[in-house]
Amino acid sequence: MSTRNESAVAAPAQMADAELSREVELFLYHDALLLDEWRLREWFALFTPDCEYLIPTTDRPDGDPEHDLFFVRDDWFLLSQRVDALVDGTAWTESPHSITKHMVNNVMAWLDPDGSVAIRANFVVYRSALSTVDVYPGSYRMRLLRGGPAGFEIQSRRCTLALAQLRPHGRVSVIL
Repeated sequence: MSTRNESAVAAPAQMADAELSREVELFLYHDALLLDEWRLREWFALFTPDCEYLIPTTDRPDGDPEHDLFFVRDDWFLLSQRVDALVDGTAWTESPHSITKHMVNNVMAWLDPDGSVAIRANFVVYRSALSTVDVYPGSYRMRLLRGGPAGFEIQSRRCTLALAQLRPHGRVSVIL
């Protein structure tokens, strides 16, 4: 799997497009709502067939998925399996599933020369299960394509955690 989201990860050469950023911000709010309402199959439908969903390890936040270990490195098939396991209750760490709240802010978007949309945004995901609340702060780097019922489709989603280590959580069992 290649890293198609290079310009979404690299520092932008130009200022963010304010109108496009607002449009993408509304899309990301919809994305968060689907996740928080556990409408995971609808959320998965936002992805293109050639998608990638990445969560690098905390010690290699700028890691290359071709050469470095990642917490999650899913293509369309693996992401579909992850969603099915979460929905069907076979992902034992999320059965019963957690309550989550995804907060998204500092959304910036740029139109790339190839017509795709590169975005950067920050997130905080609160996960509540049993008597524990875990907090996952981080940043998104995404590549979106225009289209689909929500206005955009996700070609690449990289969720970089802003944590020195994955403690006290010990795992990422929810979708960031």
